[in-house]
Amino acid sequence: MRRRARLSLLVLACALAMACGPAEEPGERFAGVAQSIAGGYDDHEDSAAVAVYRPPAGPLCSGALIAPNVVLTAHHCVAPMAGTEGTAVACSQTKLGEPWPAGDFYATTSFKLGTGPEHAVSEIVLPPAGDDLFCGNDVAILVLADNVDPAQAIPYEPRVEGAPEPGEEYYAIGYGATGAGTEGAGTRRRRDGLHVACVGAGCDDSEIKSSEWLGETGICSGDSGGPALDLDDRVMGVTSRGATGCDEPVYGDVYAWRQWLKDTVVLASGLGAYAAPGWTEGATTTPEDWMPVGEACTEGAECPSKRCLDDGVERYCTRPCSEQASCPKGYRCEAHGEMLCAKERAAVPPRFQRAPSEDGCAIEPPGAGGARGAPALLALVLALWAGRPSGPSRKSRG
Repeated sequence: MRRRARLSLLVLACALAMACGPAEEPGERFAGVAQSIAGGYDDHEDSAAVAVYRPPAGPLCSGALIAPNVVLTAHHCVAPMAGTEGTAVACSQTKLGEPWPAGDFYATTSFKLGTGPEHAVSEIVLPPAGDDLFCGNDVAILVLADNVDPAQAIPYEPRVEGAPEPGEEYYAIGYGATGAGTEGAGTRRRRDGLHVACVGAGCDDSEIKSSEWLGETGICSGDSGGPALDLDDRVMGVTSRGATGCDEPVYGDVYAWRQWLKDTVVLASGLGAYAAPGWTEGATTTPEDWMPVGEACTEGAECPSKRCLDDGVERYCTRPCSEQASCPKGYRCEAHGEMLCAKERAAVPPRFQRAPSEDGCAIEPPGAGGARGAPALLALVLALWAGRPSGPSRKSRG
């Protein structure tokens, strides 16, 4: 993979008013790249992709709602940077500072900034990083002061079960500008059909850390903190930085931060008084593990999971199962080449057989011994009749 010339990667958070977020103090501004997701389109549907902002003229970023009161975004969206000039990032020296006050920030699920409900941020949570360097640590969680109503947005699930694969397809969402300066900033846009270039050490590039991966293209100013999602709509990356010209975006790898995400969302669920999502306790987030079962089928193509099980009694759609992906009531996890949900069948009781007597003989019920059983029973009845005691004869009285 070609190296970037001194890899003058730029942070991608852009302010609503003319420039990007503060370098050292809230009053200063960066001068950064100024285009949004290149080649993208207006996105009215993905309301769990949110805008993160610091009014009145602070940095505009993007983020992903991953629980009713939890937004995943980039660290540099909520804290100053130090160690390099302007928006350039040098992995050996650029550092991230302590966050600004949480109460300065808001998030919204609206398609266009200023047209929907605002949610205040009550707390900023940073990962347990080993150092304060920018590269490899550019993720943050915002705990909202209230829960986002499901009518506004259904939270995404983070991909906590596996890192991206080189060549894997993904799509990206953000609220960046559409042209020079800040033109068009604050509107949600999406680009599909992107592909993972490389992951962590596989990138063979000192500017890509083990907790990061390199994307394809299309991410620019204002898209920082926004999600990269796999084709199962799970958040697999957090937009961190990119090269000049909206090329070579670098994402924080969600899988690398999975335990921190689980622990933080569990704590946030207590504050929001809702049940923590199943993925925080190890439940699988793979969609096929939760697909419907039981519909009659003749082949796998007819089933949502592409699995049609013949259990010897009937054929029906099923799905994979495991300790993390249990089967619905009335089904149990059985091995059928792979572990699948199979219908529970009542055991057929064995044919009744009277226990042998002490002399080794046994009496079978009628018909139990086939053609030989009936004559044997008839002989026994006749013998008992012949040996019965005779009573007084009854004569008619004249």
